[in-house]
Amino acid sequence: MEEIFLFVQLVVKMLLLQALIDWTKSTNKIEKINLRVHSDNDTGIGLYKKLGSEIEVV
Repeated sequence: MEEIFLFVQLVVKMLLLQALIDWTKSTNKIEKINLRVHSDNDTGIGLYKKLGSEIEVV
């Protein structure tokens, strides 16, 4: 049951991020979205990559 909950969480996060990306593209006022994730968070990194983000190491 926990696996289903984690999957649903991931899908909701993906949909929210995609909505944010779509909104920023439609406004033409925001040039860049900065997101942070720990280097060992493979799920987060994978999500950002899937949505077309570029990875910058800080």
